[in-house]
Amino acid sequence: MINTRGLVSLFALFSVLCTIFVGVFSAADAWREHNEQSWPAATATLERCAINSYRPFRGSGRSLVWHIECPLSYSADADHVTTKIRSRSASSDADIDRMHQWVAQHPAGGLVGVHYDPVDHKHAVLTATDMPYAGPRTPDNLKLLLIAAVSCVILLTIARRLGPQSNRHPAVT
Repeated sequence: MINTRGLVSLFALFSVLCTIFVGVFSAADAWREHNEQSWPAATATLERCAINSYRPFRGSGRSLVWHIECPLSYSADADHVTTKIRSRSASSDADIDRMHQWVAQHPAGGLVGVHYDPVDHKHAVLTATDMPYAGPRTPDNLKLLLIAAVSCVILLTIARRLGPQSNRHPAVT
């Protein structure tokens, strides 16, 4: 016989750990993005954006994922900098179509705003963009954190309501 309370408690514990993990990496991403927004801004000239594919795992059964990669150049202090920006990966046809639309709307010679690291001028980020799967991650991280926290509360509530097994079925004398 399966101990329902024990199983729910195990899921609740796992949910608590997931919530803590998501909270920590969300805070780290938010802090990094906050710092990047204070970096100097520049207007970069796009060279030729492309949509590239790769297989995330070397196994032959894995499907391809796609990302946008844009070489660009800008002036940082007295330096002329050439570097690349890249979106995160996507795999659905709808996402890939959005990527193609974005690349078509941003030809070579187009301009995009970037923030660059004052210590390493080749490190540039998009702090605000319409590029699919690029820019700040914090909004999506907060959604994931909310889902984890709600599932944690629900599972902890269920585990508590189940109560100790010995109290549920008093012994008959």
